[in-house]
Amino acid sequence: IEQMESLREAIPAMYRMREWSLVYSTKRDGISLKSLYRLASGKSVTVLAVSDFNGAIFGAFCTEAWKVDSRYCGTGESFVFTLAPTGMKYAWSGENDYYMLGSADSIAVGGGSAHAIRLEEDLLQGSSGECETFGSPPLASENMFKVRRIELWSMD
Repeated sequence: IEQMESLREAIPAMYRMREWSLVYSTKRDGISLKSLYRLASGKSVTVLAVSDFNGAIFGAFCTEAWKVDSRYCGTGESFVFTLAPTGMKYAWSGENDYYMLGSADSIAVGGGSAHAIRLEEDLLQGSSGECETFGSPPLASENMFKVRRIELWSMD
C-alpha cells in the first residue's frame, strides 16, 4: 500500500485521482503475452509492475494502450520506476522517443542501447539495462532476470 501511494504521487496530476483496476496479473490470468494484450486492449493509461525472483520490484507508467505495432508509441509523460529495494522515478530524458513497444514476441519500455524493461513472450524472463529514453540504470536485480510476477493496472 505504501509503495502504491508513493507511485500515485509520481504520476502526472491529471491521472492521480483516477480509479485503478487490475487488468492483467500472471497470478490471476496465467502466463500469456496474448492474454496481456487482449485484456489491455483499449486501456490507454497503465502501470506495468514487475517483480523478479531476487526481490526487485520495478515498472513503467505508460500513456498509450499496449498493442502489437512495428513502431514505438507513447508520450513524454511516460516514466519508469523502482519500488524495491528502493523507490526511484526516472522521467523521460528527451534523448529519444522510444517509450513503449509491443511485438508478437515481447513488450519493451524505453530504448537506445538497452530497454529499461523488456519482457519475453513467455513472460518468464526479461532484461533491463541502462536506458537512454529515461536516463535509467538497470531496474531489475540483474540485467537478465527471471520474472516472479507481472501486473498491469489501468487508470479509468
